[in-house]
Amino acid sequence: MERFFIKDKNFYKTFFSLMIVVALQNLVAYSVNMLDNMMLGSYSQNALSGAATVNQIFFVVNQLAIAIGNALIVMCSQYWGKGDTGTIKKLTGIALSFSFFATILIFVICAVFPEQVLSLFTTSPDIIAEGRDYLGILKWTFVLFLISNLLISMLRSVETVRISFIISVVSLIVNGGINYTLIFGHFGFPEMGIRGAAIGTLAARSLEFLIVLIYIIKIDKKVQLFRGGTFWKIFLRRRNAENRKLWGDFVKVASPVIFSGLVWAAGRTLSVIDISIGVVLAGLLFILRIPLLSTYNLTEEATILADHLIMIMSIVMIGMSYQMPVSVGVIQGGGDTKFSMYMNLISTWGIVMPLSFLAAFVWKVPVEWVVVAVQSDQIFKCIPVFLRFRSYKWIRKLT
Repeated sequence: MERFFIKDKNFYKTFFSLMIVVALQNLVAYSVNMLDNMMLGSYSQNALSGAATVNQIFFVVNQLAIAIGNALIVMCSQYWGKGDTGTIKKLTGIALSFSFFATILIFVICAVFPEQVLSLFTTSPDIIAEGRDYLGILKWTFVLFLISNLLISMLRSVETVRISFIISVVSLIVNGGINYTLIFGHFGFPEMGIRGAAIGTLAARSLEFLIVLIYIIKIDKKVQLFRGGTFWKIFLRRRNAENRKLWGDFVKVASPVIFSGLVWAAGRTLSVIDISIGVVLAGLLFILRIPLLSTYNLTEEATILADHLIMIMSIVMIGMSYQMPVSVGVIQGGGDTKFSMYMNLISTWGIVMPLSFLAAFVWKVPVEWVVVAVQSDQIFKCIPVFLRFRSYKWIRKLT
């Protein structure tokens, strides 16, 4: 056990200071969209369903943003360790190019084919109508979110994390205030329902973008992203031998990260911390499930079903808290960017999808068991992650 755990107190101080801020930032950031759901849930069932449907599209955007951001962090964190901020600027320009391409593609699809996209998730005309109104405004937030998340990822790679938490808190407050005002029509404003929620989210995402942009331009002293012209040269695709190599390196690292998403010696210690945190969070979710459900205006049958699903997710969270941080944070952060891609391909298409199809359409088991089938990979993926982690074959130099 003396060799298993790290004794350096600075390690734990640095780890927990970064982890707590990043965890809180993610919690608050995801709460922006959740707040729409909670307020619309007390306004109208169709409005809630319409927003929830559009949030399925946002989930895809979010996964893409996380994947590009993680790829940037994987590479920039190693260059930060070497003190090479010039290359960090170049890599940020490359990642931003990817984000712009993804942003344009998603925005055009949502603008030109809104009903077709929404019909992938529901067949109800009433819900599609509500979702169309919500998506018409919310699609602009996809653009802002992708860029803001990328810039925040760059800051995280150089150990600047507090600003992201501040941004998320301000965003949540603004979103909540505008939602309360416009959804229900308080303070003399018109009652706008789902469109009011969309305007609140757009205002919040716009503020996030402005704050992180101002911080990077005026306050950041570590990278100074927009100074010296390095960022603009790579972003405007000026090619030379060095830049071409960086493009190749980023594509090599980002491709499996994006595909699967859609530190080293410290990793044996981190895995124990991760699963411990997961047990605590799972316990909190289980205990707080009744107060959480009481905030929604649900039927008795829906409340019972939701209660069962939260209990299932409490168990799933324990496996998720181990396999996700270790596979993405430790193994991927250590340089092995393909392991997660292969593992997710096999688990999703070889196990989860067939099992879920059988459970829902062949065996026709209750909804709870279908959810167990859908989420089962969060448990059994722990085995290959643990075996790969113990092999130490994931330690690779990328820079």
